[in-house]
Amino acid sequence: MLLGLLLGERTPVSAGESAALSQSNPTGRTIPYESVAAGLLRSRTFATEALPGVEVEIQDLILGPGKSAREIPVPGVEVLELKSGEVETTIGGQTLRRRPGNYWVVRPGQKYSLKSLGGMAVLHAFIFGPR
Repeated sequence: MLLGLLLGERTPVSAGESAALSQSNPTGRTIPYESVAAGLLRSRTFATEALPGVEVEIQDLILGPGKSAREIPVPGVEVLELKSGEVETTIGGQTLRRRPGNYWVVRPGQKYSLKSLGGMAVLHAFIFGPR
């Protein structure tokens, strides 16, 4: 099922619905993934109110081989790290190639696009926004 979602195959999971997928983690807790766009999955691994009215959320993103996701909205400030694979990002009209270990920021009100340049890409996102 995970592979089908990443490849953009038709599945009963639509954007916003939880997928019956999980990732291994040291706590043994199941972390569900949801479809953000065709070929892009997201798991919300942690969220807390850091300060009154400010939420910090950590997400893992998986982008399927050769897939693209356009106009991804950001509810606050998003700091992303590419963990594996290669992607092309477009933010504010500027397109850059990213490699594992690269970090970048998407500011409030901006949307960004991702394009996998070959194999599967795994990203880690830290989101700081209003609660």
